[in-house]
Amino acid sequence: HFLAGGKLQIGGEPNYTAKDNTSFWSDPSKPVPFTKHVTRAHFPEYLTEDQRFAFQRPDVLSFESPPITEEFTLAGSLTTQLYITTTGTDADWVVKLIDVWPDNATPPPHKQQTEKDISLSIPSIQMGGYQQLIRAEVVRSKFRDGNYEKPVPLEAG
Repeated sequence: HFLAGGKLQIGGEPNYTAKDNTSFWSDPSKPVPFTKHVTRAHFPEYLTEDQRFAFQRPDVLSFESPPITEEFTLAGSLTTQLYITTTGTDADWVVKLIDVWPDNATPPPHKQQTEKDISLSIPSIQMGGYQQLIRAEVVRSKFRDGNYEKPVPLEAG
């Protein structure tokens, strides 16, 4: 459950209050990119790209849970219910489930810096705080009912 202050509650019944509204301004002329690289093409590496590039934007809402200390498995479909108001008649909504690595995380062995990297001044990969994409879904508001033949605009306000 998304709560005020960017908090994410996992499980249980939500305890919403009037303070749990979160807002942001979106500028359609400055869309949030799917990758930190400027590109018109999709490349497979974007699926493993560190998501911090989006997390730092003022037009992206992010919610975090406390660190999860026990192993668990996600299985089946994940669902999200968004309750929104907007001044526009359409919007794209992207929901991502991201695993944030611990600050002291180290790169896997095949990504660790080698003697050759050091001699060529190639920096080591910093994995502490890495934001790994687990799942993502994009929904265009006018197709929110699943009918792609009859788009329904949002009512502004």
